[in-house]
Amino acid sequence: MLICLSAFSGCSNVKYKEPLSCVSYIGIDGTTTLIDLTEDAQAEIISALNSGEWVDDGTNCGHDYEFTIDNAIIRYHSDCGSFNDITNKRAMTLSEEGKANINKILGVKAEGNEGNNGSTNDDGDELTESGYQAAIKMMRFNWDGYGISTKWITTCDLAYSIIDAVEELTQTGETVEKISDAVVDENTTQPPIERGTLWFEVGSKIYRIDPEFTQICRVDGHLGKGYVMNASEQLKKMISDAWQYHPHDTYIGSYNNETNEIELNHVYDAPSTVHVHIKKVEVVNDYDPANKIILELTSTVDQSVYISLFCSQSGDNLAEGDSKDLTLQAGKPETVELTFGGWKDFNYWIDIKVDNTRINLRIEP
Repeated sequence: MLICLSAFSGCSNVKYKEPLSCVSYIGIDGTTTLIDLTEDAQAEIISALNSGEWVDDGTNCGHDYEFTIDNAIIRYHSDCGSFNDITNKRAMTLSEEGKANINKILGVKAEGNEGNNGSTNDDGDELTESGYQAAIKMMRFNWDGYGISTKWITTCDLAYSIIDAVEELTQTGETVEKISDAVVDENTTQPPIERGTLWFEVGSKIYRIDPEFTQICRVDGHLGKGYVMNASEQLKKMISDAWQYHPHDTYIGSYNNETNEIELNHVYDAPSTVHVHIKKVEVVNDYDPANKIILELTSTVDQSVYISLFCSQSGDNLAEGDSKDLTLQAGKPETVELTFGGWKDFNYWIDIKVDNTRINLRIEP
């Protein structure tokens, strides 16, 4: 393979080590699928990363795979054959031979090849998949009392942590009576259970959590008999975070218009190439306010991004928002102003989205 050139300042000091704690495929529709690689497959990818020619710059390609390693998050584009090390701000483009090898490991179908997405080594042994489940389906009875919301947890670190913790659960001996034999799915409208009840599935087992997250039961069917489990507060928090915040780098806070104080808390840590700093909020205490928020964005790579602001008092009570297309340079702060409407006498919320960063700010006019 290629040799790393020490002339590039970001190149010589970075060495990647196994394991690849997460390998995910991002489809064209934005759906993420986890790939659980064998140790041999991980070793080949690490070898390619450590023997490649890196430059201190990003590529113009997007990405359809993402790798998580101890000291880096690396994105890969199977068509370009390019790696972007988001953490260390550098990139590498493979030769056609190198691209073909990595794509084979990842199970990328060659054009015109309708075979499996699996890959093998020279001995014909399976190289890619280890067969370990790495995705969790979650459902919740909506708080408004109508319908079921569904979410898949498909990021390796979080999914593995929850699955491993759940498989270690033991029963307390306490049981909960069966409610019904009915099945709960995406089409269920009003199940006979408390609003906010959440279910998640690990393998063939179904678990149910009460709305206050005080009790986790393994259940015989969604509304069936429950077996109360000895669940730690850490596991409950992981499941709560998975439902509320995953997979976004999430901040929640408030702005008080009387004191001009901004409080912002980082509630969930996830990879994002854009950091957002709130410089100023201006709220007009009127019935049809023309409000604005001034942000400072800092990107880890050169890129074009879309930023949006959504303003609401509730799910169906909306005010004017804003959005912009921006071009960011790596490490160079960029100031952007977004406008929004609001309400004179009631608190409301603005939600800001850029790259994988999410900010939920309560406005107290």
